[in-house]
Amino acid sequence: MTTNCEVGSEIQAIQYSFWWGGLAFVNGFLQELLFMGLAFAAVRQHSSVAIGYIYADILIWLSLV
Repeated sequence: MTTNCEVGSEIQAIQYSFWWGGLAFVNGFLQELLFMGLAFAAVRQHSSVAIGYIYADILIWLSLV
């Protein structure tokens, strides 16, 4: 039989996992916006740097999978 303290700590662990999961999602989303913005700006300037940004963006997506 579990005590209230054990149940409370399990609920707290679940809340922390949701918190850190959400934080990681927001972090990844902001990084994606940053890289897409940099790639778009480089394409508008007709720069070959855009290929590097797009390549880095693909690597980030592959690391998330």
